Amino acid sequence: MTSLIQKSKKIINEMGVTAFLLYTLSKILNKLNKKSGIHYYLFVYQEISLAPRLPPHRGKNFTFDILTEYSNILDALPRPQKVIQERFNLGYSCITAKKDGVFVGCIWISLHSYIEDEVRSIYTPQPSGKVAWDFDVFIDPGYRATYLFPKLWDETDAYLRRLGFEATASRISGFNAQSINSHTKLGAEIIGKAIYITIGRLQMSLSSLSPFLHVSFKETSVPEYKL
Repeated sequence: MTSLIQKSKKIINEMGVTAFLLYTLSKILNKLNKKSGIHYYLFVYQEISLAPRLPPHRGKNFTFDILTEYSNILDALPRPQKVIQERFNLGYSCITAKKDGVFVGCIWISLHSYIEDEVRSIYTPQPSGKVAWDFDVFIDPGYRATYLFPKLWDETDAYLRRLGFEATASRISGFNAQSINSHTKLGAEIIGKAIYITIGRLQMSLSSLSPFLHVSFKETSVPEYKL
């Protein structure tokens, strides 16, 4: 109870009353039914930087690889191996960061549509071939106060520029102030919001983007948002 109260106060202070109410209602629903809850997402758009954020001598101890298939280096990523393999099966890429040969972070990229893995939804960045989708940015806790985060984004921007992309889109949790602040510092702009309410098999989504309202009871009924 204490941790819930502390988290609630933190959300109110950082995100406002709306996020607090949604967060609280989600906890109540989840307690009543483990398959129920609320996801509150912000959709953000971020132009690819034409110049590196860091000078060359910053973050030079990190090395980077672009993976398009499973590698043992990802065993250190705290995600189920099945989930990681499925991402590669869907054609997503993973830009990994290492320090002295040890995995310390990554960014996942889709050059086309992205199938959401928390709720039933598809996100398609527009225009095709110019806007990519980034997701699941991970930085090892021991490196979150270093140059790794901006360096990893510099590598990601350079990779996407080579492919002709001009921007990335993504969704971030409206309950995660740290993620929102990190994206804002990178120049990300909020372009939409969505609330997903799940109660058992029922899913209802309310969004500022079309489709504005979507209700489904089965896995094959999935809203697609073009950003």
